[in-house]
Amino acid sequence: MARFFYWIGLISFPFLLAIPFVLGIVEILLWSDVLERRDLDFGFYLLSIPLMFIVGCICSVVIHRTLSKNRID
Repeated sequence: MARFFYWIGLISFPFLLAIPFVLGIVEILLWSDVLERRDLDFGFYLLSIPLMFIVGCICSVVIHRTLSKNRID
């Protein structure tokens, strides 16, 4: 059972890192009528979602390799 939650945690970690950036884009789009006179740069936000997903994938691989090396059976 612990192994099941271990894999669920490793798989969901990249998605959990990207969620705040998705919510940030949604929030900006919801308030875009208020901020229409401002020049909003969505490039950073659109780039940050896949970037944080990739960082999460790398972290998951590092966590998995570290824990599998130090496994106590």
